[in-house]
Amino acid sequence: MTTATQLGREREAVNSWDRFLERVKSRVSINTFTTWFQPTRLNRAEGDTLFIQIPSAVFRQVLTRTYGDIVKAVFHAGAGGAGGFRD
Repeated sequence: MTTATQLGREREAVNSWDRFLERVKSRVSINTFTTWFQPTRLNRAEGDTLFIQIPSAVFRQVLTRTYGDIVKAVFHAGAGGAGGFRD
C-alpha cells in the first residue's frame, strides 16, 4: 500500500529531476538536450539519491564524457554545493 508520505516523496523526486533537466536545457543546445538528456528517466529515489534510467551504454558514455562537467555543475548548483554525483 502506498502512503501519502511515499507519494509525496515520489512527487518531490520527479520534481527534482524535472528541475534538473530544465537547468541542463538552459545550458545546452535544444538538439543536444533532445538527443541526449530528454530520453533519460527517473527510475527511483532512495532518500536523497535519484537513480536515473539511461537508454544505453552509449548514452552513458556520452553523458559522462561529453556532458559530465555540465551535469556536475547543474547538480551542484541545484544542491547548493551539497550532495554528490556518481556515474
